[in-house]
Amino acid sequence: MDGLMRYFLCQNCTTKHLPAGTREIYKRSPIGEPAEIQRLVLGTARQPQQSQRFVTVDSETNSETDGIANLLSTDFYNCDSCYAEVKPGDPCSCWSVWNEHQQPLPAWEDDYIIREVPDAIRS
Repeated sequence: MDGLMRYFLCQNCTTKHLPAGTREIYKRSPIGEPAEIQRLVLGTARQPQQSQRFVTVDSETNSETDGIANLLSTDFYNCDSCYAEVKPGDPCSCWSVWNEHQQPLPAWEDDYIIREVPDAIRS
């Protein structure tokens, strides 16, 4: 993994990354590849905000529309893994991954979910 990752996951995709909390998911390799760490925060989906729900498409065929934000529905989020709809109040999670040479992602989860354990995992 080259960079930091953050994913908003539906309940089904969350099960692939349990247990919740911060833990090492890959050990450092004997040839020097860094260990990878994950943070999984469980909760329920908040109401999406328009600032979170847009996609920008760049193409080589239509320069008039390149870089223009296309608004998405604020009735639900989409799972970043399987694209399932996640509606406000649905169980879900926020999953972050980084390697041992990087700083952990600052807490971003509270913008998307209401934490199952309110004061858990704020690093």
